Amino acid sequence: MTDNGKLTEKRIQRIVRFAICGSHPIIVPNCFVFGANESDMISITSTGYLWEWEIKRTRSDLYADKRKDRHKHYSGEYGGAPPPDEPVAKPNRFYYVIPDGVVDEGLKAIPDYAGLMVVVPNRWNPNEYDLKRVKAAPMLHNDKPTTGQIERIAKVLTGKYWGARYDLAEARDTIRRYREQLKKGESE
Repeated sequence: MTDNGKLTEKRIQRIVRFAICGSHPIIVPNCFVFGANESDMISITSTGYLWEWEIKRTRSDLYADKRKDRHKHYSGEYGGAPPPDEPVAKPNRFYYVIPDGVVDEGLKAIPDYAGLMVVVPNRWNPNEYDLKRVKAAPMLHNDKPTTGQIERIAKVLTGKYWGARYDLAEARDTIRRYREQLKKGESE
């Protein structure tokens, strides 16, 4: 069993991104595509299908997540049609991603509508991890993302890009100020 303390949500997102980037050209962490529900990660495949990745680091978190309303929609428990402005209100495929050892009892913890990926230690480098598919996610529908969903994804990516640029500029300015202070201290 791995040390789940080292596997933060962000680290698991990086592991998933690295594993799927060859066939999923668009990968976005932490965004709202399906109404008011934040997805831990979404991706669009090279064939244009939208996948959702739900990261759960503990058994209790996994079981609690399955009680959310959106999963009733994914499983088909809600009989109503999606809102008229959002005809594609769920992903084409839905995966849970968990660290190795979180679900000892196996696949019975994973609903029929979901797939399961497990983060496992790399066999050659114990400080690295791989993604292992334990259960393939079924196709929930064949519709491609709507223009509205693509626009929301583009807005999230734009915000993340400009936020990262701002943070980088701030870090560079801070480093520059510290260097100037060090030079002043050395010359005195």
